[in-house]
Amino acid sequence: MTLMLRGYFYGKKSKYSVEGKLSILNETSHIGIFEVTIKYGIDYKTIGRWRLLYQYQDL
Repeated sequence: MTLMLRGYFYGKKSKYSVEGKLSILNETSHIGIFEVTIKYGIDYKTIGRWRLLYQYQDL
């Protein structure tokens, strides 16, 4: 659930930092997305969303 107050969105804090997400994305290129989803308990759609987000930002 996301709360909007005076134009600012307050959502749930992410379990992973930016560095953690980039590390997980890097790991998918080495061992594969299926193994990473099992290892971290992250849905493959979430990993896809992270990949698009950080590709767009050139990270």
